[in-house]
Amino acid sequence: MNTQLNHFKESLKRNGKVIVVNNLSIKAIVKEVSDGTNSIDTKELLTVASLRQGEILSYHDLNYMVVTKNETVNEVYGTYVLKNCPFIVKIDCNNIMGIFPMYCDKQSFDLSSPVSGGVGVVPVNTIMVTIQNTQPSMGIALGTYFYKFNSLWQISGKDRTKDGLLVLTCDWTMGNGSYPDDEMYWMKHDYGISVLPSEGNLYLGDTLQLDANPTDHDNSIEGDLSNPVTYLSSNTAIATVSSTGLVTSKTLGICSIICSINKGDEWDDEGNPLKMSAIVALEIYNYSMVSTPTLSDVSIGSSLQVSTVVSRSGVAIVSPSLTYSSSNIEVATVTSQGLINGLASGNSIITVTYIDVDGNIYYNTITIAVESAHNYVFTVSPTSISVDINAMSQLTPTVTDKGIAVSSPIVTYSSDNTSMATVSDTGLVTGVGEGTNTIYANYVGEDGANYTVTIPMTITVPIPDHIYDFTVNPTSVSGDVGDISYINPIVYDKGEYVSNATFTFSSDNEAIATVVGDVDYGNSITGNAEGTCNVTVTYIGLDSVTYTFVVPVTVTVYVAPPDVYVITAEDGTVVAGKSLSPSYNQTVNGYYMSWAVITGVSSDESIFTYDGYYIYGVAEGTATFTVSFVGDDGITYSATSTITVTAAPHEVVKSFTVSPTTLSLGKVTTSQLTAAYLEDGVAAESPFPLSFKTSKATVATVSSSGLITTKSLVGTCVISAVWTDENAYDDYGNYLTYTAPCSVSVHA
Repeated sequence: MNTQLNHFKESLKRNGKVIVVNNLSIKAIVKEVSDGTNSIDTKELLTVASLRQGEILSYHDLNYMVVTKNETVNEVYGTYVLKNCPFIVKIDCNNIMGIFPMYCDKQSFDLSSPVSGGVGVVPVNTIMVTIQNTQPSMGIALGTYFYKFNSLWQISGKDRTKDGLLVLTCDWTMGNGSYPDDEMYWMKHDYGISVLPSEGNLYLGDTLQLDANPTDHDNSIEGDLSNPVTYLSSNTAIATVSSTGLVTSKTLGICSIICSINKGDEWDDEGNPLKMSAIVALEIYNYSMVSTPTLSDVSIGSSLQVSTVVSRSGVAIVSPSLTYSSSNIEVATVTSQGLINGLASGNSIITVTYIDVDGNIYYNTITIAVESAHNYVFTVSPTSISVDINAMSQLTPTVTDKGIAVSSPIVTYSSDNTSMATVSDTGLVTGVGEGTNTIYANYVGEDGANYTVTIPMTITVPIPDHIYDFTVNPTSVSGDVGDISYINPIVYDKGEYVSNATFTFSSDNEAIATVVGDVDYGNSITGNAEGTCNVTVTYIGLDSVTYTFVVPVTVTVYVAPPDVYVITAEDGTVVAGKSLSPSYNQTVNGYYMSWAVITGVSSDESIFTYDGYYIYGVAEGTATFTVSFVGDDGITYSATSTITVTAAPHEVVKSFTVSPTTLSLGKVTTSQLTAAYLEDGVAAESPFPLSFKTSKATVATVSSSGLITTKSLVGTCVISAVWTDENAYDDYGNYLTYTAPCSVSVHA
């Protein structure tokens, strides 16, 4: 830890001033320098910032020039000498007008020791002008004139031996040289800007209105020069500024507000007006105050120290000036150092107050309750007891005094009825007899008072750990010899199903029935012979008690009833010359007998015949059809139905003809064919579409109406009339066709 640095930072917080350098705000300690030999305002500056000779600083709206750095103290901060620059001088710098803050001496002295150094008086009508040694000032030539103090001066000497400084020796003249001596030539406007306040401390969240006005060379307020003032914050995160100069604080820190106007009659190389600016240095701060405790109890005759930390912008203030007060001095008082003394029972509010450097008041309140020396609370856990006979329960006492546990309190115990329950010196309660009882616990505090707690208790007969309910489903079994029945044993313990229980099974007469226990396939009983016996199921509980359940078993001999065979047949009709599949059904005990061998007989084969599969109609008439089969009992079962044979309907004989059927024709001649459709040999209207075709179109062709036309070739061909039955198909899926041919011979 750098103690010197911490002390210096604390001094900056308490006594530091805001200085603006190159539009940036820094904190520094400013000391006045007493200079009996020089009327120039001189100050000593202490800061951790690094400054250079010749730099211009703004402090209290005035310009100061760094003329020397004296030393670095403890490698923490530097000390600098500043001189006020109350004047602005305009000097020609190689055809460029330079504007310089300056201070003027009528004495010459050693700048490295402005207080005690050697001093010499310069000649009459001669002044020493000190300005920054900057790039523009490099263009200043000997013999150059400038106007200041209502006089015309000529530069006769230049001294650049001091780093960052240029000292000009200037002689008064009455207008010598090439410059006119007309005062108005030199009295050009020297516009500036005046801003109030020039610096300030702004509490976080507050606002500040700046009053900025343009000025002329004599610092007189010119009012509206048609040059509006513009405002700019160097750090908008810390503070913002509106177009009217209203500053709003945003967060803690230091920043600058730059107020600018156009200089009006001066322009840069690009024709833009030069600006004049003023810097307002701001520090945004806040205070916080934390006092502990905020709420506390104080015993009568005891004391409590209040601790308060005051911080400015998050940094604790060393030894802040605090005041304390009590709202009820009869209950509690507080010293100037924050020590609270309890006097009597009651409440009081202690107020801690701090006033900052700006006069703002901060305060905290602490609520104090003053009580007597002791405040016992005695409890026993559990608050009630329920135990079985011979069971025990431990009592646990708790004693607090003002909320603080009393270590190892001495507690005595007693039982209202020892025939019901007893209690040991350590609070161990034992049930003796069934009923109710009261246990007393007593504690004597340091204040001599007795504190007693009563603990009601109930003593009950113990309930066994296990209460089994054992049954078997079904509770009895009956069946025939060879039958298998299944039983399912179930166990509940206090109403809860016992899973994965293990059972054993036994039969008292295995000749009648045997039993097999199998958790995977079921517990089975098999009947072996007619009679009765008992199957015993056994379960051993967790209480080591054996539980049994007896299942009575009855085995009988099964006598099957006789089979009932039935065969039925349905009447049918068949056309003579056609076949019919007969309809009959045979069952045994109501079940269809697909395996039965059925025989069928026609009563008159001149009417119909039966080949074992189908009935064939022979002639018109009626006859009976008898079907039968032989049952497993050797009995033949039969059923009779009536079969009616009807005469076959007349079938029309269809025929197709063409005439003539042969033709002998000459070349290139015609002949008409006539096609006819006959039913039973009589011409009828054909139900089929008719067409004609030729077997050799090079010999003869035929039209759709049957007109034959021979060609110029000699030969033979067949002309056919074709009828197409579009309702019938051949084996290949084509329509059936009927043809009637005509043989044609073409001769020369």
